[in-house]
Amino acid sequence: MEIIEGTKKVNKKKIIITIIILIFIISLIVSFAVYISYKPFRDLVDQYVLRKNITSENTQIIEIDTKSNQHICSYGNYIAIVEGRKFTTYNSSGKKETELEVEVTEPITEANNNYIVLAEKNGKKVYLIEDKKIVWDKELEGNIVRIHVNENGYTAIIIRGTTYKSIIQVFDNTGKELFKTYLSSTIATDVSISKDNKYVSFAEINVSGTLIESSIKTISVEKTKENAQDSIIYTYKAENNKLILRIKYQDKNSLVCMYDDSIDLLQGETNKILYDIQESSFADIELKNFIVRITENKSGIFKTTNLVEFKNVSTDKENLCTIEGAIKNIYTNGETVAINLGNEIQFIGTNGWLIKRYITTQEPKDIIIGNGIAGLIYKDKIEIINL
Repeated sequence: MEIIEGTKKVNKKKIIITIIILIFIISLIVSFAVYISYKPFRDLVDQYVLRKNITSENTQIIEIDTKSNQHICSYGNYIAIVEGRKFTTYNSSGKKETELEVEVTEPITEANNNYIVLAEKNGKKVYLIEDKKIVWDKELEGNIVRIHVNENGYTAIIIRGTTYKSIIQVFDNTGKELFKTYLSSTIATDVSISKDNKYVSFAEINVSGTLIESSIKTISVEKTKENAQDSIIYTYKAENNKLILRIKYQDKNSLVCMYDDSIDLLQGETNKILYDIQESSFADIELKNFIVRITENKSGIFKTTNLVEFKNVSTDKENLCTIEGAIKNIYTNGETVAINLGNEIQFIGTNGWLIKRYITTQEPKDIIIGNGIAGLIYKDKIEIINL
C-alpha cells in the first residue's frame, strides 16, 4: 500500500507541474498577442519591461570641437570622425580605437558593414578602410563625385572633369583595378556592385535633348576581362522624364531602383514597380533586402499618424507599423530606420518593431547608423546609442 500511495503522489506532482507550465505558455501567448495588437499595452511593456525608452543618461558621449570642420560617419560598429587629415574611430563606449593618417580635406564616405570608402569630394584621393586599417589608397585622374562599396569591399567610383562626361572605375577589395567604363554622351548618377561581385550596374541620364532620358546598364565583370566593348549585358531605358535617383543591389542580384515617383525592382531587363512614392512623405532603398515607404495621414487638426511600410524585395512580404507625430526626417542603414520626430527619435527594425525610443530636449543636427550602434550628432558632442 505504501508503494501505491507513493506512486500517486508522484503523478500528482507531475500533473501540477504540467498545469503550471501550460498556464505559463498560454499567458506568454496571450501577452504576446496583446503586445502585437494593442499599442497602449505595447508602449507600457516597451517602457517598463523591455526598457526601450532611453534618454541622454543612457548614452555614451564623444565630445567634438565646435569650431573645426568635421565629417562624422559610421561603419561596422564604429563611429568615425574625419578631421585635420586624420580618420579617428571610436567604439560603442565612446573610447578612441585608432587614428589613421589620410590626405583628405573635404571628405565624402560610403560604408558597407566593416568597409568604408573615404574620398576627397571633387578631388583625386580615395581610400578603402576595413575595420581599423587602410587596405589601399589611390590618386585618380579626374574629380571624384560619387563612391560605392559592396559588403565584400569591391569599390566603384564615378569620376568627372575629364574629356568624358563620366568615367566609372571599379576595384576589387585588394585595390586591383577591374575595369573602366567611359561615358561620352551621358552622365553617370549612381553605381552599385552585386553581392557576388559579378555585376556592376550604373544609372545614367542624357540631358542633351528636350526630354530627360534615364537608363540603367549592367556590366558583367567577367566579360570585361574578355572584351570590354561587349561587357554590357543589360540595358533598361526608363520612361521619358522619369528621373533615376539611386540604385542598390539586394539579395539574389536584384537591383532596386529609386525614381522620383516610384521604387522599382529590375531583374535583367524586366522592371516591376514595388512602391508608388508620389504621395509618400519619405521613402528609401538603403536597407538590407528591404525598402521603406512612409505615408502621412492627418486624422485631425492636431493629430498626425504615419503609416510605415517595409517591403521585402525577395518575397514581397510587408511589415507595417504606425508612428504618431510630424516626421522631420528619416535615416536608414542595414535593418534599422531612425525616424526623427524632433523631441523624439524612434529606431524601427525592418520587422516593424520598435528597437529603441530616444527622448531628447534638443533636436540633433544629424543621425548616423551602424551595426548595432547609432550616433546623434549635436554641435558639441555625439551621443552614442547601442541598438
